[in-house]
Amino acid sequence: MIVVDLQTTLKPFMLVQKLLEGQSCVTMSFIPYLIYKVRKNVASLFDNPTSSHHVHCNSRKMLEKLDEIFGSGIEGTVAAADHQEGP
Repeated sequence: MIVVDLQTTLKPFMLVQKLLEGQSCVTMSFIPYLIYKVRKNVASLFDNPTSSHHVHCNSRKMLEKLDEIFGSGIEGTVAAADHQEGP
């Protein structure tokens, strides 16, 4: 059951990886859209009332990590909105 839950939780990342693995040159402007899609798919797993306990916990942790690395994803914000500028 845990393996099936992990497979479900990691599926959004697998789709992006499959999409990018065949590309010899990925346009940087495509990356924010892929992050948006991953976040949306993981959030739908988190919000799904039929998700198992493992899927719910793992998707919550993934959303927290996405927020930490890429920002909140709220419309009108940028990935580094909460980073301090250098000198």
